[in-house]
Amino acid sequence: MKGLIELTANERDPVMLRNYLDLMMNNLNKQEEFIKEIINFSRNKKTEIQRELVNLSKVINQSISQHQYMSGSADIRIDQEIDLDVIQSDPLRLEIIINNLLSNAIKYSDPTKDKKQIMIKTFKKGHHCVLEFTDNGIGIKKDHLNRIFELFFVADPDHKGTGLGLYIVKETVGKLKGTIRVESERGLGSKFIIIIPVDG
Repeated sequence: MKGLIELTANERDPVMLRNYLDLMMNNLNKQEEFIKEIINFSRNKKTEIQRELVNLSKVINQSISQHQYMSGSADIRIDQEIDLDVIQSDPLRLEIIINNLLSNAIKYSDPTKDKKQIMIKTFKKGHHCVLEFTDNGIGIKKDHLNRIFELFFVADPDHKGTGLGLYIVKETVGKLKGTIRVESERGLGSKFIIIIPVDG
């Protein structure tokens, strides 16, 4: 950032100035994402579980609102099927999980598709709540599927992720004594399935 600021200070060409500003914005977005993920990692590690009644549709809608200005989000249709709304769980950790999965679905949308979609479902299965995030994005390569929850693993270097998001999601789901798995095919999209206890 310091180097770009120095270049900008001495530049008079408006085209180059625009390029430098775009680079600055990209760098700031990357730093912001990294800081948020580090904060989430720390909160998940150090904060005790706080179980209370959580309105899932409210948390999901807040997350959608927070991501409405994310690059590419305006072109994506987000649908919801909320068959289970209120559960006893940790609101902080549910927020971390939902925010990360929604952010990923937007970030890895497929620019070649005319209709970009994300479907969020919640429903009860036995004594558990199931959350499903399904998208028709770029998908994940088969040989990467068993590594995407590893710390610092980046499945698609072109998107320059931090390799922290899905690791934090898995750690957070684990704190809730739940499980997470993914189904994906390159070029077709991905589905993340989270199963957590509903009664603590």
